[in-house]
Amino acid sequence: MDFPQLIGAIGIGAILTKILDIVWLQNSIEKKEHFAWLREKRIEAFSKLSKELISFGLHDKKLKNPFEIFAIASEAMLLIEDEVLIKKIDQHIVKLDEFNRGIDEKNFSEEQLGSLYSQLTAESRKLILELRLHLIEITRKRPILSKVNKSIKSLTKKFSRPKGPGR
Repeated sequence: MDFPQLIGAIGIGAILTKILDIVWLQNSIEKKEHFAWLREKRIEAFSKLSKELISFGLHDKKLKNPFEIFAIASEAMLLIEDEVLIKKIDQHIVKLDEFNRGIDEKNFSEEQLGSLYSQLTAESRKLILELRLHLIEITRKRPILSKVNKSIKSLTKKFSRPKGPGR
């Protein structure tokens, strides 16, 4: 192989590598970074919502009405892809408000309060478990690196020149 042909082959290889980088690899990197950012946002939002659900909104003395809890829940609700789970969270916050109003207005007997408290506690724990499972399910949809590596190898084979006699 002559020196000019070698330089030409190296140049073509460099150009093909850059095209591959621009077209495919940059897109993969962007998707991976977006996925990581979205996962972190979900963890933050789900953590805040879980705190509200498990403490019945009592951990923060600033919360005075259900709309403030809905404001906290809205961030998580925007990041949840499951409509059924969103409705369950919404219904739970309404029940929680009814429970808190019933306590304030003394509308419930001790027996009713105990029963409602047990029901809300169980629902809170179930919702937190569903949030956790939702996060795990979303995480598993992430592209696996081995698939990416296989794709790179197959593209490299497509663009590599076949070695024939005299080359």
